[in-house]
Amino acid sequence: MHTKGGSAVPHILATILTQVAVALLEAALIRLSVQLWKALMGSGRPAAAAHA
Repeated sequence: MHTKGGSAVPHILATILTQVAVALLEAALIRLSVQLWKALMGSGRPAAAAHA
């Protein structure tokens, strides 16, 4: 697989795929942290949620 002319297209695709993967990871981390936060607030002190 050696293409000198069309080397920019795979690079653009790789960049887009990387950004999509990062966005999915960020969304998953946010959802996980929100679920953990809700679990902690629901089990313990609901007064602490007002300070956030």
